[in-house]
Amino acid sequence: MHTTFRRIVLGLLVGFFVVAGVMVYRASQLVAALPSIPKVPAAPVVSVPVRTSPESPYVPSPLPPVKETASPEPVQRKPVDQPVLPNKGFNENALHIGDRAPDFSLRTPDGTVVQLAKITEAGPVVLVFGSYSSTMLRMKNSAFEALAHQWKDLANVYFIFSKEAYRGAAVSQEMIAYVNQMPAMDTNRDGVITLDEFHPGSPHFDSRFFDLLDLNQDGQVTSPELLIVRRIDDFKSFTAPSSYAERVQTALRYRREIHGVIPILIDEMDNPTYNAYGRLENGAFVIARGGLVKSKMLWAVATKVELGLLQATGKTSPPPTSPLPPDLSQISALLKQAQDAKRPILIQFTAPQCVACKRMDETTLADPEVKRRTGQFAAAQLGVEHDDAWALFFELGLKQTPAFVILSPQGQVRARLEGVQDRGAFLSFLSARP
Repeated sequence: MHTTFRRIVLGLLVGFFVVAGVMVYRASQLVAALPSIPKVPAAPVVSVPVRTSPESPYVPSPLPPVKETASPEPVQRKPVDQPVLPNKGFNENALHIGDRAPDFSLRTPDGTVVQLAKITEAGPVVLVFGSYSSTMLRMKNSAFEALAHQWKDLANVYFIFSKEAYRGAAVSQEMIAYVNQMPAMDTNRDGVITLDEFHPGSPHFDSRFFDLLDLNQDGQVTSPELLIVRRIDDFKSFTAPSSYAERVQTALRYRREIHGVIPILIDEMDNPTYNAYGRLENGAFVIARGGLVKSKMLWAVATKVELGLLQATGKTSPPPTSPLPPDLSQISALLKQAQDAKRPILIQFTAPQCVACKRMDETTLADPEVKRRTGQFAAAQLGVEHDDAWALFFELGLKQTPAFVILSPQGQVRARLEGVQDRGAFLSFLSARP
């Protein structure tokens, strides 16, 4: 039985290997019978030279359009009409309220040495930076002279002359072109441009430029205030001082043209004081007794400086001082004419490119009855683009052009009127006779 079983198993194994061998043989025959497949050669690598010649620049083939997606950090682009600030490059963090003010020893044009540490022992000190070509300082001179007069017993005010604001080629035509477009922003034609009218809804609006033009910080810009920029052209041919002696002469020239008593301190030619205080071409600082910074501002404004003085002295109101009388020396000939003819004086103040002035000339002032009545005055027209006329305009408490003032033959103010007026209102104004 065992022998039979072995023979059966052995037969099965032999049969299995015979069948497997036959199947392998048949498979090899089938493969050999298939047609041969040619080998595909690799694609050659082509080198494309990049043309960088200026005459024949390489321009890549345009790519198919890609669907735009929102950028996570959109780039803010400056509008083409955005003016460049004169104080570009200033260091806003040079000094902070409560810091010790950098000490200095500077000379006045007559050679007197003034040291900050010494003068702050006596009381607060106001430092106003400027230069001969600073239109801002010229137009703010009268305001600071009035401030210095009122606080003369409690504080000292100094101008510091450093690098020139506008030096021939540095004249900014971009700023002038921008300002010349601003009268069109006066949408309600009331003669003033408000903050909302200046750049309504613009995400690029820089309020510092509005602050530059808003001389008295009342939230409005008038035609006379636009002269801060328009008068830059007055200094096209001005050559900045190249030596300390020339800078002294420039300060003396300023005082001949702009009357006042505030002392001018002359910075050295490498402008160390200007740099130490943040490179502000018309900045202002109130330094308290002991030398700590009590107030600072990008643009010098007399009303803001006065707030700093109130804080520095602990006062609640400015000192009671008689205001400075207006300087009428520039109309001395008109005063004599009025006294000889026993006539009152009518002064009209105008400004370049003043839309309201032109409208007044074409309407109210062209009226026959208005012409007849104004003929009864000793009259003069003054353009506030001139330093002396601007000073008188400010000293008479005026802000807007056209402006009219009636004086007695002796020079006392009888009436003031500003802005566009209709025939009836102007005739009533002319009736305010001395």
